[in-house]
Amino acid sequence: MGSVIVKLRSGLDNAQKIYIHINYGRKKQLRYATGLSVQNMKHCYSNNNTVKNVNAEPNSNTINKDLTSLLSFSRSLIEGLGKK
Repeated sequence: MGSVIVKLRSGLDNAQKIYIHINYGRKKQLRYATGLSVQNMKHCYSNNNTVKNVNAEPNSNTINKDLTSLLSFSRSLIEGLGKK
């Protein structure tokens, strides 16, 4: 069907910007810049797409809430694309 993957990309000031990659077919991919970022790659769990709740990431709860909402929306997009 399709997949949704969260990836980090280096930005200015050593911040890692969070992107969502949506794959929905052969060579069909959408990339979405979330506008969210973390201070260090080590502060992210790659297996469940969340940010660790550590002192170095003071906005981790807000980032996790926004990321969960964006991932849910992305998965619903994939379902909609599969029905057409």
